[in-house]
Amino acid sequence: MNKLFFGVFLVFAMISFVNAVDCPSGIVNDSYPGDCGKYIDSNKDKICDLSQEANVLTPSENLVLPKSDVFVNGVDYYFIPIIIVISLLYFLTFYLVKTRKISLIAHRKIWNFVLLISSVILIILSILLVIRIQYDISILNEWRNFMLFWHVEFGIIFCLVSIFHIIWHLAYYKNLLKK
Repeated sequence: MNKLFFGVFLVFAMISFVNAVDCPSGIVNDSYPGDCGKYIDSNKDKICDLSQEANVLTPSENLVLPKSDVFVNGVDYYFIPIIIVISLLYFLTFYLVKTRKISLIAHRKIWNFVLLISSVILIILSILLVIRIQYDISILNEWRNFMLFWHVEFGIIFCLVSIFHIIWHLAYYKNLLKK
């Protein structure tokens, strides 16, 4: 079974490597911000390195994304405010459990529901973003920034609530590792 998973992983890794060497969309000299989600500009010439006619990137350069303004796009993500609001809401429901205003089961149901909703939205946006990149669907290209923004925002929520969830089940994971 492990050999099967390793084989599948190896096939996907090879496909990704082949796609990383040349422009997967067949675009030549794709200018900033790029029509493709795989935009890389390591030499800062505002043209995607994957779409340049004389692609001089080595495979090791393709595996490391360069730090550039492409991935920031001037968008302000609400990382700190989201962490503060979600943490405050979590500790509010935790306080309500301690003061017996709500039950521990209700507290966990609330946060499991938040985890479910954030993961479903994250999955849907992930699939739409991948479809946009792979199949270059024009309607999805128009919604690119909107989808990317909300993908990141719900990703932050999902990660934080997942941390709470892992902490709840820490004893389970400790017992699992002991065996």
